[in-house]
Amino acid sequence: MAERRVLGILAGGGQLPGQVAAAARAAGRGVFLIGLEGFADPVVLAPWPHEFIRILAAGRIIAAFREHGCQDLVLVGPVRRPSLLDLRPDAEGARILARIGRAAFAGDDGLLAAVIRVFAEEGFRVLGMHEILNEALGPVGLLTRTGPDAVSMTDIRRGVAVARALGAVDVGQGCVVQQGIVLAVEAAEGTDAMLARCGPLAAPGRGGVLVKLVKPGQDRRTDLPTIGPETVRGAATAGLRGVAFEAGGTILAGREAAIAAADEAGLFLLGLGPAAASAQVFIASKPHPDFWIAPLLITANVEPKDVSGHPGALMLQVSFSIAPPPARDPAEIAQDIFLLWPGQLVGTAGADGADPALKHQVESAGFKVLVHGHVAFSARSRASMGTGAGAAGRRDLGQAPFVTFARPEGLARGAKPVSFIRIPWKPEMAMRCGMPFARATSQSC
Repeated sequence: MAERRVLGILAGGGQLPGQVAAAARAAGRGVFLIGLEGFADPVVLAPWPHEFIRILAAGRIIAAFREHGCQDLVLVGPVRRPSLLDLRPDAEGARILARIGRAAFAGDDGLLAAVIRVFAEEGFRVLGMHEILNEALGPVGLLTRTGPDAVSMTDIRRGVAVARALGAVDVGQGCVVQQGIVLAVEAAEGTDAMLARCGPLAAPGRGGVLVKLVKPGQDRRTDLPTIGPETVRGAATAGLRGVAFEAGGTILAGREAAIAAADEAGLFLLGLGPAAASAQVFIASKPHPDFWIAPLLITANVEPKDVSGHPGALMLQVSFSIAPPPARDPAEIAQDIFLLWPGQLVGTAGADGADPALKHQVESAGFKVLVHGHVAFSARSRASMGTGAGAAGRRDLGQAPFVTFARPEGLARGAKPVSFIRIPWKPEMAMRCGMPFARATSQSC
C-alpha cells in the first residue's frame, strides 16, 4: 500500500488543530504543524511535530512545510486579521503580499481565497478541514433534549435570511434574532464577543436564537463557522433559547461537551439541512459559478380584486444583483442567468415562436411548453429605490424570453406549471451601484 501523504497543518487558535492532527494520524497520515505566533495554543500543539512562526514569515512557513515532506495543507483555527504594523513580512512574505494585492485588504473570504491560491501556486494541495475531520461537522437535526418552539423557528428563519445577506457581502457568518428583531450581527469581533453584547439588548419575554451559516459562495476549505461548549455557554448567558447551525458546514467542536452544556442550560442545538426549493431558483449557465445572488427583492401591487372572487393575473417585479467575490472582475463571470419561477406567466399559448434554446431544454427533459413570451428587463440605481423616481431612474436592458411548462400527466394530477426565464447577460447585472429587475405577469393560484 502506498504511504499516505504528509499533512501540513497551518494552525490558528483553539483546540481544532490538535483534533485535525489526531484524525489525520488515525487515518495513517504523518503530520507537521506550524503554529502562527500569537494565535496557536502551545499546549494544543505540544503532542505533535511543530514549529511556531510569525504570520507573514511566508518564506520560512513554505520552507518548513517542504522540509517535512508536506504536500497537502489544511488551514485550521481562527486567526485575527493583523494590522499593517504587526505583519513584518519576510522577503517571500513581501512578494506574496504583492501577489495578493487588494485581496489582502478585502473581506476575509477574499484574503483566504488569495492565500489558498498562493499555496497552490507553490505546489501544495490545500484541503478543507472537513475532508480530514468529517466527524467534527454538525449533523442535520435536533441534538438536544430541548427543541425549538414555533417562536424560535420563526426567529431561525429570520436569522437564516439575515446571515445569508451578511455572508453575501463577506461580513460575518452569524446573527442573533429575538422575536423577529435582529439583536446583533457577527463582524470582526467573532461569535463569543457578539453574544457577550446581546444580553443588555434583549427584550422581555422569550429569548432569541443564534444562527450560524456558511457564507454564500464561501470556499469551504477555510474558516467554516464553528460552535462549541463556549458558544453554548455564551448563548445561555445571553438568555438565548438555542443555537441553529448549517449542518454539514459548521464545525461542532467538542460535540459531546457542547450537547451536555446545552442540555444543562435547557438550550437546543439544531442542525439545519438544505431547504427544499419552494420559491424562485436562479441557475447559472456555466458550471461552478463563482458568484451569488444578493440582494433579491420580489414585489407586487395587490388590490382587493386580485385576491377575492375570481383573482386574475398579478404584475410581479423581481429585483436582484449578481455579487462576484471580492477583488474579482465582474467581466470574468459574464453569462446568461436562468430564473425558475414557481408559477405560470402570461404570454402566448403553445410552443410556436418560443425561444429555441429554452424550448429545447424543456422539451428534451420531457416537459410540454404551455405558454411562451418575453418579460421586460431593466436596471435602476439602488439610490433611487423607494424614492418614487419611477421611469426616470430606469434603464431599459431589453427583453428576457420565457417558457411556462409542465408534464401533461402532472397537470392531470393537479400539479402547477412553472416558468423558465433566460436573463441575457448585461454588465449592469453585477454593478454594485445598480440593480437589474424583471417585470412579469403571473397567473394567480
